[in-house]
Amino acid sequence: YIQNERSLSEQIDLTLGLRYTKADADADKVDIDGVESSIDDSWNNMVGSARLLYHINKKWNGFFGISQGFRAPNFGDLTTLDATSAVEKPTIGLDPEKFTSFEIGLKKRPSEKWSSQISYWYTLIDDMIVQSPTGAYESGVPVVVKDNVGDGYVHGLELMTRYRIQEPWTLFGNLTSMYGKVTQFDVPAGYVKKDAPLSRLMPLTVNLGTRYQPADENYWIEGVLTLVDKADKLALRDKTDTNRIPPDGTPGYGVVTLRGGTQLSKHLNLSIAIENLTNKDYRIHGSGQNEPGTNFVLSLNSTF
Repeated sequence: YIQNERSLSEQIDLTLGLRYTKADADADKVDIDGVESSIDDSWNNMVGSARLLYHINKKWNGFFGISQGFRAPNFGDLTTLDATSAVEKPTIGLDPEKFTSFEIGLKKRPSEKWSSQISYWYTLIDDMIVQSPTGAYESGVPVVVKDNVGDGYVHGLELMTRYRIQEPWTLFGNLTSMYGKVTQFDVPAGYVKKDAPLSRLMPLTVNLGTRYQPADENYWIEGVLTLVDKADKLALRDKTDTNRIPPDGTPGYGVVTLRGGTQLSKHLNLSIAIENLTNKDYRIHGSGQNEPGTNFVLSLNSTF
């Protein structure tokens, strides 16, 4: 990986990057339809990135970026032999996934009172690895393999702000929203290609909080409210994966967390958190399991 940063003028900074990736997969024994086989494959790619930072004034910066991404198939893509909502068989000869992302935004330079950032991003997706039906069934369950048919996009908006009301109180919050589609085979319907949402797409998420931190003290306390919208934009595989995702999508939820900490010494910090203060029953979309109820976490962190 190589990166170069330079100033084009007093107001514009340019950052250029280049990265080379080589990935190898070598599996001596893979069960493919009851036949012992092996996988020996490799992938390589060169990706680049370019970012512009524009100093609008003493308070605000604007930024714009273009970057490429590359993901080689992993052992999960190549060798998985699993039976859940579909019977997935190992796949040989997969190509890597490729991405091109664009980002634009504004960022307020941090001050004693206020900092903020807003950004919009758009990513083009080529050859995403998705489940594809073979047309076969085992015990009434469709047999699928992985295939590079997922062409599409995903885009999103991110907002972050922090405002110090007055010493020692600070309000903060962030918002993340995204949506995207890729081409997929309709499982278990057969060989019909459709444009459908990405699998396990993150729902609209908002965090709101307040922090109490006196300047002349070595402790802090904060409370955070996390609000998550219902995740009902489901990929075709999500609709059949009822072990992880309810049939109508993952319900939305709100969770309250209270945490605080203190510095015991120069190298030692103590923190305590009470998560899910209202004992809410909820599930992070696509995780396959409900989160704990009210949860107490005590942490001791040593740095040197």
